[in-house]
Amino acid sequence: MTQKKTILFLTTANLSMKPRLVKEIQLAQEIGYKVDLFAFKINNWTDENHDKLVKNLNIHCTSIYATKQNFIIWFCASILHLIILKTWRFNRKNLMLSAFASNKRSIMLYLSLWLKKKRKYDIIIGRNTTSIYPLLYAAKKFDAKIGFDVEDYHPGENVSWTNPEFEKERRFLLMQEVFLHSSYLSFAGTPIMQKVSKEFKIPQAKSNLLNLPNSFPSDEFPYPETTDDYKNKIQLVWFSMDVSSKRGLEELIEALKELKEFFQLTIYGTKIQSFYEQWIEPNLSFITLESPVTQIVLHKNLRKYDIGLALEMAKTDLNKQLAISNKLYAYLQSGLYSLTTNTTGHECLMQNYPDHGLICGQTPEEINKALLKLKENIAVIRKNKLERYKNAQELAWDNKRESLKQIWTELSTKNIRNQ
Repeated sequence: MTQKKTILFLTTANLSMKPRLVKEIQLAQEIGYKVDLFAFKINNWTDENHDKLVKNLNIHCTSIYATKQNFIIWFCASILHLIILKTWRFNRKNLMLSAFASNKRSIMLYLSLWLKKKRKYDIIIGRNTTSIYPLLYAAKKFDAKIGFDVEDYHPGENVSWTNPEFEKERRFLLMQEVFLHSSYLSFAGTPIMQKVSKEFKIPQAKSNLLNLPNSFPSDEFPYPETTDDYKNKIQLVWFSMDVSSKRGLEELIEALKELKEFFQLTIYGTKIQSFYEQWIEPNLSFITLESPVTQIVLHKNLRKYDIGLALEMAKTDLNKQLAISNKLYAYLQSGLYSLTTNTTGHECLMQNYPDHGLICGQTPEEINKALLKLKENIAVIRKNKLERYKNAQELAWDNKRESLKQIWTELSTKNIRNQ
């Protein structure tokens, strides 16, 4: 009897926080793989949704508690992390020390894999720098091919808890090592793929570099609600896990204050009390705050709105400049018109969809000017909603996943031949 092909996914987040991972698990199951997952419980509202996703996907998931629920592992990892963080600079080229200094979840994931009984996996896939050392260890232990997903440009992320240059050096070392051993690399957009290829001297012509956008399955987006009425308030929508600072909301709200009679803003996400008291509560006349909802519900709800907001601030860090927000794909696939800040990532995507949105600067004044343009053109924006919806279907994950499917099949075939 032929043994079923197996994929092991490693993440230091959970499924609720990683819709990209959920899509890949579903694809693996569709093409006949058995799926195992190592993920983390974060001790917040995402844990419940993560558990539901694990149950619905019917996968075996080893859940690691990021906080004190498993006190022994948490305590040992915390102490080890602090010791290594203090001493790392004396051995900066050591891969294990760099990983464990970078994030204690790397230690916790490594320990969990070390405790797992040896078995055969065809492919093991890691998803961020924190998973790299455990990924390399697991590939040796379980005799598997390595895949690595570069959803973000991790050396370019802002770091406040430690020396930023030290952390950048550690992440660069880890990524350099995993790139050497990976059978394929996937990227969430052209700007990140180009940046990584340049920084790490990877030929972009290599067939094992996959550009996999953060788009979504087409069946998550029902036909949009349309209207020709231009007199009603213009409905804006924004969503994220947390409603907090440095997401572009401060600049948006400042821009909206003098236009509040024309716009209504709906925000989906977890209320962060300090931000709510400063920015949301004083402006409830034109802002509605909704609790977090599942991805399926959110994507269904988007069809009710006029304008989707993807307001990344490039000043936050280099990754924000390069990344293409999940939000933007969701708005495009919903048929919404988007208001998008002028980051490299957003401009790269929107140059292919010039009639689907407006790109603006990142100051309140520039956003205010863009809102005025939206007000002037709202009748046409509403009229063309269905046409935008149909045009954006080509972005759907259904159409973008074939390259990943193909490379998984090739890797598994090679494994069978080598057995």
